Order: sequence, then structure tokens, then C-alpha cells
Amino acid sequence: MLELDKVKINFDNQSLWVLNIALAVIMFGVALGIKPGDFKRLFKQPKLVLIGVLLQFVLLPLI
Repeated sequence: MLELDKVKINFDNQSLWVLNIALAVIMFGVALGIKPGDFKRLFKQPKLVLIGVLLQFVLLPLI
């Protein structure tokens, strides 16, 4: 077992609140980089989106 696997992080209510705000800011920042043309490409090739979602549910749990 790796040493990193033994690390435990305890969050109290205040630190969870800060973590939630930080994640929201990061997600908002990523969303700012998405342009309408990106969605047009996704609608033209929905097969790629479905493959990506399927692989996340199948392959990521195996890691």
C-alpha cells in the first residue's frame, strides 16, 4: 500500500463550504471557455459524446 493511500483528510463544515466554493469557481472558469461552436460540433457528432460517457462509466471504475 502506498503512503498516499494511508492519508486521511478530515473536513469540518467550514472547510467543506470552502471546498464547495472553490469547486464552483473552477467549474465556472471551465464553462467560460466553452463556445457555442463547441456545442454545434457535439450535436453533429453525438456518437463521440456517447462513447466518452460510456467509457467513463466502464473504464474509470476499473482504474
